[in-house]
Parts: sequence; C-alpha cells; structure tokens
Amino acid sequence: MLKPSISIYMIFIFTINPSICEKPDNDIFSSVKELSKLVKKEDKFFLNLETLTIELEKKVSKLRRYLKFNKPRRGVETPEEYVSNPVNSIALVKRLGLEMHKYGIHELLAEKKTLELQTELNSLIQEFPKMSDFSGAANGIHLLQEHYRLNISLVAEGIIEYENQIFKSEHTLGADELTEIGMHAANAGFYDSGVDWLQLARIKYHTNRKNGELFTETTESIDSRLRDAIKIHDHWLETRGVVGETHRCNHLPFNTKLRKKKKYREARKSNSWRKAEKSRNIFPLYTLVKDAREHSLR
Repeated sequence: MLKPSISIYMIFIFTINPSICEKPDNDIFSSVKELSKLVKKEDKFFLNLETLTIELEKKVSKLRRYLKFNKPRRGVETPEEYVSNPVNSIALVKRLGLEMHKYGIHELLAEKKTLELQTELNSLIQEFPKMSDFSGAANGIHLLQEHYRLNISLVAEGIIEYENQIFKSEHTLGADELTEIGMHAANAGFYDSGVDWLQLARIKYHTNRKNGELFTETTESIDSRLRDAIKIHDHWLETRGVVGETHRCNHLPFNTKLRKKKKYREARKSNSWRKAEKSRNIFPLYTLVKDAREHSLR
C-alpha cells in the first residue's frame, strides 16, 4: 500500500473546510482533484519552460557570435567622418547586410516560437497559487502539527510519525516555509512551537544561503524575527504562566536571567523543555480564530 505524503495531510486540513484560510484564493487547496490538476499544470509549465530555455539559449548563442565578430569598433569621430573612409563604409554595409544574413539574424528576430511559448507560460502562471495560498498552506501545516502533536523536527524533514506509522514526503520544508509556519504558530499563541519552527528556519536559512538560494523578505529577517518570538514567549510566560486560554509557552524562559528566578526552580531541576502537558485551548481545525493578542510577529 502506498504511503501518503505530507501533501495528503494538507489536503485533509483544507478538505475539512477551505475557509480555514482567510482568503478565497486558498480554495485551490480544497480537494485532491484540484491539487492533482495543479500538478498536471506544473508538469506542463516546466516542460514548456525547459523548451523555452533551450530556444532562448540557441538565440543567445547566435546573437553572441554575431556580436563577437561584428560589433563596431569606432573611435571618437562623427558618423560623417566615419563613413568618409570607404573601408569603414563597406564594413558598415557588410555588418548590417551580409553578416546579418550569414548569422540568420532576420529569421531569429522574426521567429515566433519563443513568443508563443512565453504566451502559453504566462497563461499557465495566472492559474498558479498566489502568495496568500502559500500563507494558507503554511498555516495548515501549523494546525496539523498542533492537532496531532507531531514532532516538529521530523515534519520539517518531511516525515510524519503518527500512531506508530511513518509517512515520508519527497520534500523537506525550506527556510521560507519554516519561517511562515513559525509566524502562524506564534501569532496564534503557540509561542513554544513558534520559536521551534523559527529556530529550524534560521538553521536552514544560514545553511542554504551559502548556496545562492533566494529567500523572501520575511525569511531574510529571520534572525530578528526569532529574537522577537523569544521575547514574546518570555513575556507571556512571565506575565501569564505556561498555559492559558489564548497562549502556550515552555516551562522555562529562553532568557538566562529570567530562568534564574525562584519561580522556575522546579522547572530548572527537571530541565523541563517539554511542551505543556495540557496545551492551550486548541481550536478545531475547521475554526478560524480571530482573537486579539498583545504581541504579533507581523
């Protein structure tokens, strides 16, 4: 029997009620059928994109050769002075006449294949997920992890462990996804999990940026966002305790000075970084919660 990937669980979340995401664009994630269509469109998109790349590379190769041997090397003289020399004149006529024919420049510029591919690709792009869809999907991962109490580190690696079963995805979560999930978790009051997600995002970011990977502006500021998330976590822990109706924190603060306080003595003794035994009021997956909070990462 085939084991479902992480995307199957995403479908489960959005199938319960697509309105879990705040914007109607997220309907794209509402069913297996819609996601399957998206996969087919993606296949077509990348096939056309590869074809376009090949065609453009051919054009660029021809253009570079033409430029290499024909780009004019003129001095400071005026156009009139330049063409007053007959050798310059015939070179000019050759470059813009004979040479253009030799290198197929006329045909290259008139060729419509790349234009047709670009038009088709642009049409496909209009049907692709928007930024709000990505945010909604990240929120779905956050809710999934909380609802089933999944191991955050494993989920980040594309592994779902639930009821003695292991489901592996073909993908791992990158820095952008981890950052967005962490933001949703923290802004929903799961301050302990929010920090966990953002810590993993920071590791992925600093590891992959060395390879030239591009990131969103939000991910680019992961260091400051993680610091803010930790401060917010410690503030709620200090003022409201480990668990409340609208929040959940670790048993110990991250700040080393705060951790030395007497009220954390028992937690220090047990070196307790476990999640609270009784979590905050976890709302059903299909409920969209809009409660006001003192702090937000956005």
